[in-house]
Amino acid sequence: MSDKIVFGKSNLKRVVGIEVKEDGTAELFQQDKDSSNIVSSVLPYRYWIVSPVLLNKNFARLKGNLHYKYGIQFTDQNEYKKFCGIWRSKDIYTIWNQEEAMMVKDGICMYQDMKPSELSLLSFDIETTGLNGYAEDAKVLLISTTYRDCTGRSINKLFCHDDYASEGEMIVAFCDYLIECNPSVLLGHNIITYDIPYLQARAETNNVALRMGRDESPVKFARSESKFRLDGTRDLLYKKVSVYGREICDTYFLSVSFDVSKSFESNALKPLIKQLGFEKEGRQYYDAGAIRDNYKKAEEWEKIKSYAEADAEDPIKLFDHMAPLYFNMCPMIPKPFTEILLSASGSKINALMTRAYLQDGHSIPKATEVKPFLGAISFAVPGIYNNCFKIDVASLYPNIIVQYEVYDREKDPNAYLLELVKTFKANRLKLKKLAAETGDELYKQMDTTTKGILNSFYGFLSAQGLNFNSPELAAFVTEQGRNIITTAVKWASGEPIDKYWSAKVQSEDDDDAA
Repeated sequence: MSDKIVFGKSNLKRVVGIEVKEDGTAELFQQDKDSSNIVSSVLPYRYWIVSPVLLNKNFARLKGNLHYKYGIQFTDQNEYKKFCGIWRSKDIYTIWNQEEAMMVKDGICMYQDMKPSELSLLSFDIETTGLNGYAEDAKVLLISTTYRDCTGRSINKLFCHDDYASEGEMIVAFCDYLIECNPSVLLGHNIITYDIPYLQARAETNNVALRMGRDESPVKFARSESKFRLDGTRDLLYKKVSVYGREICDTYFLSVSFDVSKSFESNALKPLIKQLGFEKEGRQYYDAGAIRDNYKKAEEWEKIKSYAEADAEDPIKLFDHMAPLYFNMCPMIPKPFTEILLSASGSKINALMTRAYLQDGHSIPKATEVKPFLGAISFAVPGIYNNCFKIDVASLYPNIIVQYEVYDREKDPNAYLLELVKTFKANRLKLKKLAAETGDELYKQMDTTTKGILNSFYGFLSAQGLNFNSPELAAFVTEQGRNIITTAVKWASGEPIDKYWSAKVQSEDDDDAA
């Protein structure tokens, strides 16, 4: 049972791309073992909607008695969208990302039986005359690429404006090369917010298509904007980009997600590479703002090309350092790699839980409204202390969930949350031991991923808008955490925690009075 709820019920391995088509099918791309060869297969696809009530006679009754207990499937995309429009005022649930919807319903996951190093990547960077691709003087001066196949072999290639009769011809040549390389992941720094939109603008201006898909189709942009959380107070608005059969990894977004402790001095490419110690010896630097004025000078143009070449190599270094954390989630989390990079941790757990029920045709619950509740303890008594030592409670919240068998009896009748926490906890201990015994980097990466997922379960319980959330249980977990901490403080000090808390309050009152 654990394998099924952790990895999904499908036996499809080494899936590197999923694309839902408009004809009621989905095309899956699988990579051969020990090669970059990609095999394509076509599977039937069904759009789905679930509802708490029988909206028409075509709805089928799902197993169990959770909130969304009736389901309907469609083979035609237009019919699906039509019904969503008709029922938009009703209490219905569906997953709008079509690939994710398929993965949840059918138990499919990406990258199972694969290592991060096996992915074929094409990293690219552009140099231009400005920031606005539709400006009167806008022009792509060069496109720098680094392609790496599954064996680790890398090839650098430049597409320069002075090697082609027109800008449009250069863009076409770049697309032809991308299609020939056939990478599974497109990579770059700020490519979602800058490079790809700029290339699209220049392609439109030159009446050519930005063909980046495995089927040679052009890139697509979402109509509406999405939000990416930069920190506790700032969001980045952007439009999602999709390329047929390929995943996109923007290393700017990757670096922001990865830097949980906010230790990066900057998320810009070159400062980041320098801080991490990945800077290429003798790397050519150039003032990006001077490129538009100097590119016609032969000597400067050579420097610019060398500068751009490193800008295509560097995102691969960031990918190798940061992406394994998210790559290793893919064999478990039913989301495309691009979505795993961009989505919050709570939505990943919710996808696991939703899949566990839907892949068996079981009803699913509705999200519970989250109201404020008492959380953890944070206090300090200022002063100078001798003989200090640190105590760290390992995996406090996951251990509380296991110890008290925490799961929502109404929303999760099969206790899948508890089973998932137990499984991830056991796997984490195995991976941590293997990493220590062998020193193998792969085990270290998998341990880090498993730890990240394990520590996300509490946050998932307390998150707004997730089907399987449970704020009541989240409050219970924090209550038990407080009890453990207060007991530990009394054991260590011989005094109840109230004494220290009173000292803190008194200190704050004195400060206010002053």
